[in-house]
Amino acid sequence: MALSLLVWSIIRRRKNIAAQPFRWDWSLLLIAVFITLSDFFYFYSLSQEGSLLLVVSMLRRSSVVVSFIGGAIVFHEHNLRDKALEMALLLAGMAVILFGSYLWN
Repeated sequence: MALSLLVWSIIRRRKNIAAQPFRWDWSLLLIAVFITLSDFFYFYSLSQEGSLLLVVSMLRRSSVVVSFIGGAIVFHEHNLRDKALEMALLLAGMAVILFGSYLWN
């Protein structure tokens, strides 16, 4: 992340792009807490004996669908067609993984 920030600041200075001032919001703290909790539960579930990486990974990736629907309904996203195509490809990949896991069992 630091490398990305460094590259972005160099590009911004070369192109004379004005920097936006940082504005504190309590939602930043809540986002950090929820991301940390979700990572904790993800790694904890992987550490459990008998947990299936395929199932846990698919559950984690399926959360993107919730974000997509939330962005469409709550935030009135404008690029829905492009993102819907990417979402369909993601869901198709998850279906292939799920179908492949049933074939091998």
